[in-house]
Amino acid sequence: MLNKKAVVITGLTLIILLISFSSVIGATQRFTKINVFPRDLDGTIVRDGANGWIKLNYGRYGYQIESRALELRRYTFYRLVYTEADPSSGEGAEIYCIDERKANNIGNLKIKTSEFRPVLNEMNFWIVLSEDADCIDHKMIAWNPVNYLFSE
Repeated sequence: MLNKKAVVITGLTLIILLISFSSVIGATQRFTKINVFPRDLDGTIVRDGANGWIKLNYGRYGYQIESRALELRRYTFYRLVYTEADPSSGEGAEIYCIDERKANNIGNLKIKTSEFRPVLNEMNFWIVLSEDADCIDHKMIAWNPVNYLFSE
């Protein structure tokens, strides 16, 4: 039969191991928050009106993405895309679609994904009108930058 001292030492050892293990797991995850804003036709950031942010959580198996946008067009479908292109690229820019959602009755949008694995080295994130993005051919098929949000 185990004595009390051995049981307490074994219990404390297990607690220390669990704390150490959870610290190692937590150390493998980091996040970055990116602000997004519309741009006018010459590419200048417009800080009035629609805005939002995209948060990237770097995990062991890829990225988790959470994005929020405010003051978009109500009841309109938007896509979260990423690209190596800059916001002046226009129609035909190569894009990769992440997810699509509909803005609510006051123009707010929330997109949340898990296990996103990018195929590009540099990523610029855009929130664009769904009808302007061709996710099969990976390109913008229309260009309305005043209706989009771009990462800074």
